[in-house]
Amino acid sequence: MRNTNRSQILGAAACALVFAVGAVAQDTPAPILNHTFEENDGGWQGFGGAAIVSVTHDAGLIKAGKGTLQLSYSLKKGEFSLMLLPTPEMSLAKAKSIRFWIKTDHATSLAVVLQEKDGGRYNSILSTQKDTWLQVELGSADFILDRSKDAPNDPDNKLDMDLVQNIGIADMAQIFIQGDQALADAFGISEGSRKLYMDDFTVKTPELPSSCTLKAGEGVFDTFSRPQIGWIAAGQVDLTKSSGKPLEGAGMQVKYHQGAGKIAGFARYVPIDGLKGATKIAFSAASLKPAKLLVQVEEKGGGKYNAIVELPGNSGRADLTLKFEEFTESMDSKDDNKKLDLDQVTQLLVMDMTGPTENPDVDNTLWVNNIRAMK
Repeated sequence: MRNTNRSQILGAAACALVFAVGAVAQDTPAPILNHTFEENDGGWQGFGGAAIVSVTHDAGLIKAGKGTLQLSYSLKKGEFSLMLLPTPEMSLAKAKSIRFWIKTDHATSLAVVLQEKDGGRYNSILSTQKDTWLQVELGSADFILDRSKDAPNDPDNKLDMDLVQNIGIADMAQIFIQGDQALADAFGISEGSRKLYMDDFTVKTPELPSSCTLKAGEGVFDTFSRPQIGWIAAGQVDLTKSSGKPLEGAGMQVKYHQGAGKIAGFARYVPIDGLKGATKIAFSAASLKPAKLLVQVEEKGGGKYNAIVELPGNSGRADLTLKFEEFTESMDSKDDNKKLDLDQVTQLLVMDMTGPTENPDVDNTLWVNNIRAMK
């Protein structure tokens, strides 16, 4: 009798476990897109320039499974290429998050682009290290409307996933190579062939909290809660996540060389009206070597306004607050009204001016976090 009861109990427990697992599976929505690149390219294609998309089965290049998507392209003046996935109308209507792994053969910054049908172009930025697989997690709120001069207009200034007609991934170094050679040299960028690898690309319905909480002049530029760094690296700069000393909490570590003629900095796009109503910007920072930081906000029309702060070095923490009323117009600014209009700001840029102004020849590490706007 005892054995019978024991068997009945174990049987009931097993049934309950199977039911629970089945219930969890039913509660977890299937991905809208799921590309493992085991057998095919999932519909991704090269666009522009010499871009070629293929599937590689080279074990040394694969993140998981038996295949990885490969993009071969070139940095060349007069050319711009990307990797593109056409998405039929309404196919992404319920999409709220995108996840994938990415690797590049050069340290660079990439733009993940969502293009609406007859509407706006929305970008989310991430920075990679050379030959290192990076996990990427993006929520729909992480995509910011492109308000550059030649960007298409969006009637409602809002990302409509049901109207997205393609997903693109592009190397932002292609933008910098289009300028004069001196600028390209300052950024440490040269023409030539490059490769990019992507694996396990999925689009899902669950939303991710936005990594940027800026709204109507308050909030943080980056929570640093994503596995990737969502900033553009300006120059030969290595951007990685950091936590703890010399600062407190999650942030970003910036490694670069302070030297004559070298540009070193980082930038992030600002959402529409993100700074409208703000009176100041604040952040915490520490630098291994003495550093003179230029903090710049740039308007949609080309107006640029700067503030300068100095860090003493020795990794000493500084909590800094800059009032926008004290920002001065940059020499290369193009602003008709000669006035900082915070509702027009599209980008925040931070650059170390120590190299160009004082000509040292040393490696430096900078830490920053809690970058926020306040009223």
